Amino acid sequence: MKTLLCLKVLYRLVSDLKKKIINAYVLRKYNDFTIAEYFRRQGAVIGENNRIMIRSLGQDPYLIRIGNHCSISPEVQLITHDGGGWIFADKEPSLQRFGINEIKDNCYIGSNSIILPNTTIGPNVIIGAGSVVAKDVPEGFVIGGNPARILKHIEEYKRETLEE
Repeated sequence: MKTLLCLKVLYRLVSDLKKKIINAYVLRKYNDFTIAEYFRRQGAVIGENNRIMIRSLGQDPYLIRIGNHCSISPEVQLITHDGGGWIFADKEPSLQRFGINEIKDNCYIGSNSIILPNTTIGPNVIIGAGSVVAKDVPEGFVIGGNPARILKHIEEYKRETLEE
């Protein structure tokens, strides 16, 4: 019985490794400017002229919407589900919360940011590195922090950047 269990575990490990190798091979032909094509085939809705530096949209890519001219930095996570329902699984096994993440046109999302489910990021928004975005972001602001909050208007950011 132990041998059978060990063989099942070994088979699962080899199978998972095989999937990872195949996925890495498939992703090699894409770069930051062409990966949207791959994500579209997974069901994501993505506009044009984007730079997407991540190679996964998570388990539910069909819940991701990205507009035109957006830049998504490395290690950004677009979370589309809330795993907290797990604690109710004994009494409510079907309790799950999913939500669309929408990034409107002309946005920049800094490295290691996390966008939580049911979040819309308005157009012309900059999200600072390491931010956790838990609610909708209005158009034209720079946000940052955990939880993310408005830091300044995009025009103020532009003015400060031009002065430097």
